[in-house]
Amino acid sequence: MRAEISDDVASIVLSAPETGNRIDVGFVESLVEALDVVEAHQDVRALWLRADGQDFSQGGNMRAFHERIDDLQGAIMDLFESFNPALERLWGLGLPSVAQVQGWCVGGALGMVSMADVVVAGNSARFRASFPGLGISNAGGSTVGFASRMGISAARRFCMLNEPMSADEALTAGLADIVVPDQDVPGRAQELVTQLAAGPTVAYRGMRNNFGALGLSYAEALHRENENMRFCASSQDAAEAVAAFVEKRRPVMRGR
Repeated sequence: MRAEISDDVASIVLSAPETGNRIDVGFVESLVEALDVVEAHQDVRALWLRADGQDFSQGGNMRAFHERIDDLQGAIMDLFESFNPALERLWGLGLPSVAQVQGWCVGGALGMVSMADVVVAGNSARFRASFPGLGISNAGGSTVGFASRMGISAARRFCMLNEPMSADEALTAGLADIVVPDQDVPGRAQELVTQLAAGPTVAYRGMRNNFGALGLSYAEALHRENENMRFCASSQDAAEAVAAFVEKRRPVMRGR
């Protein structure tokens, strides 16, 4: 993860394409460092969330979890107890935001993207909740993010059935706002974030606060996700899912 400042726009860029921009403790530490850079520039007026490589993010780093399989709950909670405060800081900036998505965008990274004001996706982008395949409940702010974009019933179905969603399906569902040819994604995202940076950003902040007042707050949702994650992370199913991923086989879930 890195931060770039250009004129009135702050870019936060997932920058480990060799790992699929997977989420682990190092990812979160670099997100915190990027946020420090952004917060030091008080003249920033818009946020651009994007990623290097062919995929936005392939989700959680399962190999890192597998290294601590004997303390899987500790490994998962170490991640989310630092990831959640970083996410709260990110969206607490109150900046109008554009997320640029290419390739796969799954799990906690998709939860992060879903909180952006405008999501621009390439026509070959793919979206997936992925949490059931890991034997854990949804996280990464996805409770508020998915529900606010798709509605509660569609968000719940998306998480539980864990079916991949194409860019056009995401557009119809509300998970993406604009779909363009892959090669046009960076240019379109830049146009939009530049437009937002030149607009009434105080009013945009008020709009974000107004819509955020509907239902569960982001901070409350993160806390609830964390408590459910703590329970799931101690399950045999979660350990089985991590082991099966590393061993390249289908997990056998036993509900305990």
